[in-house]
Amino acid sequence: MKSESRRLWVRGCCLYAAVGIGLSAWAGLPIATTDLDFDMPGTQPADMSVPGGKPIASASDCRQCHLGNDRADETLKPWRWRGSVHSHAARDPLFRAAVAIANQDATGAGELCFRCHSPRGWLAGRAQLAADGSALTAADIDEGVGCDSCHRMVDRIADPGNPIEDASVLAAIAAVPPTWGNATYVVDSDDAKRGPFNDVDPPHSWLHSPHHQTADICATCHDVSNPAMSRGGGATPASGDTYAPNGLGAEHPDQVSYNMFPEQRTYSEWLNSAYATPGGLATSDASDPYDMNNRFGGNSATIGKCQDCHMQDETGQGCWSIFNPPVRDDLPQHDFSGGNRFMLELVEHVFAEDLDIDAVSQIARAKLDADAMLAKATDTYVWQSDCDSVNVRVVNQCGHKLLTGYPEGRRVWVNVRWFDGADALVSENGAYDFVTAVLMTGDTKVYETHMGLDSTMGGPGSPTELPVGDSFHLVLNNVIMGDNRIPPRGFTNTAFEAVQAGHAGYSYADGQHWDDSVYAVPVGAVRAEVRVYYQTASKEYIEFLDTANTTTTDGSVLAAAWAAVGKSTPTVMDSVEILLAVSAPGGDANGDGVVDVNDISYVLFRLGMSGTPSLVEGDVNLDGVVDVNDISFVLFRLGDSCT
Repeated sequence: MKSESRRLWVRGCCLYAAVGIGLSAWAGLPIATTDLDFDMPGTQPADMSVPGGKPIASASDCRQCHLGNDRADETLKPWRWRGSVHSHAARDPLFRAAVAIANQDATGAGELCFRCHSPRGWLAGRAQLAADGSALTAADIDEGVGCDSCHRMVDRIADPGNPIEDASVLAAIAAVPPTWGNATYVVDSDDAKRGPFNDVDPPHSWLHSPHHQTADICATCHDVSNPAMSRGGGATPASGDTYAPNGLGAEHPDQVSYNMFPEQRTYSEWLNSAYATPGGLATSDASDPYDMNNRFGGNSATIGKCQDCHMQDETGQGCWSIFNPPVRDDLPQHDFSGGNRFMLELVEHVFAEDLDIDAVSQIARAKLDADAMLAKATDTYVWQSDCDSVNVRVVNQCGHKLLTGYPEGRRVWVNVRWFDGADALVSENGAYDFVTAVLMTGDTKVYETHMGLDSTMGGPGSPTELPVGDSFHLVLNNVIMGDNRIPPRGFTNTAFEAVQAGHAGYSYADGQHWDDSVYAVPVGAVRAEVRVYYQTASKEYIEFLDTANTTTTDGSVLAAAWAAVGKSTPTVMDSVEILLAVSAPGGDANGDGVVDVNDISYVLFRLGMSGTPSLVEGDVNLDGVVDVNDISFVLFRLGDSCT
């Protein structure tokens, strides 16, 4: 309910009318921005240095009790974190290369990035000393988003269910707006740890925090906006809104994230999906044509929050056995599994000499976890929809868009390989060259986001003098050029537009969490292999981060590592094979090559049957149920044949 109240609050806010008031000051690169242009509310470094305040502890302090008694036991321990992207967020070579470009484009922009990627370093004031992260300590870089960063976090919205100590923490800082994101975290300056269980007795201070069982805690860093840009439009975000720079040297006028330029909206996508409904969704539902079949959630019978998929419940003992902790069936696995295997490969390559034995072993596990997560994220169905065409349906099983998160370079695409009777390759759609890392995009569906510059920010006489159109200059971008990513269950266009998560240049019907692509069957093909691929970083993005960098070696380090570890090798999410029929006109329910009265009888005999579209006999219109609409479909196609 707290999340819903925040959503209603922001939709009731009126956006100030004047945007772009400082456009003339945004002239020439780097833009002369200051700390204030990227300043965000929440706990500040000064709040941590109050009398009695304690810095964020090193994660190594937690290792002894939270690693496990032996290597066999560590699978379920919180030290699984050591192999996660969280643990290596501050040293990620792609992140560091992107920060270098951000700092080149707008002075000091990188500091905002380190709020999420090194909260320990930022709260200690070290990210303010150098926006490129060069003042961070070795421990800051080694630990990224560490244990204390989350376990001393306080719910920003007062709630009677929170520890009473939270009230004094909130009272000691400036008020924060009720929208999440951009690391507007509130952290207790005391060393009291917080967590979801109320039956623990650890050898350190501990507070039971229901906040740690909500998706809101993940929202802290998984909704990201550019506070140097302001939205122009009505009270509620809409597709026709525009974005322009604020005046230089000033905070964003209202600090509401939905009035800034959206970089990523993972939390907001979840918040406006069916997963965010009270109680979440059953992990298996036979009535759903795209049943999730218990793929997420571990021991939980429902999935509703981020942790249910990315920290799923397992059975295990809480802490080191000398404290005699209980055995739980809802022990959150601290693997933080996602799809970014590439980052882990980069870290292994670039920092091989810096990784301790824990990092090496846990990264190995984490790479397998990433492959497994990607395999769970989608279901792909293939059927011959007509005499000379094949339909590929990609179903999004995630609680957010497919794909979500940082948009630059990430993509999912459909690959179709056609074979003749001698099993020789006839042709290929969506071909990818694993040697050159070049993807042929013109003949297939590629799910991705394109950001760019409109005439306010690009073109002759503009603040940047960069070309109008697609752009990888993240801190300068002010328009979504295209977004065809597949929405999650429960999606509606109105709700997604209201949180700046709508689509651009593509459309989905309300409730549609899948997408279809039709491919022409080439002459001579009798079989097709369909694969859905995921890739973290495209060749184009890597080359941009390298060639556009004129100030540091981060781009060249990234490019060399990218080449050495397989050039962000695409991961197969789904693989399906189909044998092609000689004749398959649309509406041919019984498969005899012609649409006639026999097909009507075939459909009538199966009325009421339901299941996964393309797999239900008689479901000729492929909506998952055999009903009168299928009869109408057959009647409309009567007489059709492939001869």
